Amino acid sequence: MTRESLGRVGLCILALAAHAALTSCGGSALDTARSTVATSARVVAAADSVAASVIAERIEAADTLDELALEERHAGKVVRAFVSVHAALTATDAALDAWAAGSAEEGTYLDAVACTLPAVLALADALTEYGVGDTVTEPLRVAVGLLSGFLGGECRAP
Repeated sequence: MTRESLGRVGLCILALAAHAALTSCGGSALDTARSTVATSARVVAAADSVAASVIAERIEAADTLDELALEERHAGKVVRAFVSVHAALTATDAALDAWAAGSAEEGTYLDAVACTLPAVLALADALTEYGVGDTVTEPLRVAVGLLSGFLGGECRAP
């Protein structure tokens, strides 16, 4: 089994874990929120691993400077999407810390999560455009759908 195949299997398993975390009962709202952010970060990290493997293979396979420049341009869009998702997850984590410390309300965290959703969708779109495959992008889209239903709100930067 290749590294890419293992990454895809892991991504699917993490997507199932995300589904379980988002639909489970018990625990405080803060614990559920922290679990949701941590699981989302793991799914994104698994997608990053698979994408990095695909990007490396494509860059290595480029036969001409023009092909190499094209691959680097397309890969740059994927990398920028990962950076955006990382920044959004970091902001969400900071909002959770503020909520836990009592200096913010639950709504602050929910607003931050709502701002994470467009970044994850943009990442899924960039990965699709790059041709990474539905095995990687579909779990990201499912997680966004689950979180959207959970939130019911719109992005308002904290």
